[in-house]
Amino acid sequence: MEAIYYIRNGKATTHLDKYPVVKNIEDVAKVLMLDGALKIDMEFAKHIFRWLDVWEVAAPFYDYNKMLVDIADEHDKAKIIKVVFDLRIPLYRNDIVFIRTNENTKKLLNVYEKQKAEYHNHMVAFMHAIWVVKPYIIYLPKEILE
Repeated sequence: MEAIYYIRNGKATTHLDKYPVVKNIEDVAKVLMLDGALKIDMEFAKHIFRWLDVWEVAAPFYDYNKMLVDIADEHDKAKIIKVVFDLRIPLYRNDIVFIRTNENTKKLLNVYEKQKAEYHNHMVAFMHAIWVVKPYIIYLPKEILE
């Protein structure tokens, strides 16, 4: 089953009525973790849910012109450099993430939750989790957002 899990701003939005809202990601096979304030192209989202048959995670680019080095403060740079070794990498958004629920993605979410307490920027914490867990992940174009 495919569903929506609201990260923040958990009110239901009309353009997502096709998908049920869940309180626990583990209750469904595929889930879109979403900040409820964002509007996404749901026609494109239908395809992404199908891609999760192959990929474990799908997340859009944050910005085509920014890399990890551009958004991390000095504190975060000092921590993340020990994990990724090069800060010139593109960023995944952490407020719109499609996930196929399995042991690897559960580990990803657990590492991410722990790292959020360690970093000032949660997007940097998400990158840390991705680099440690190494899920099968596909970049999505940022145009998925309306």
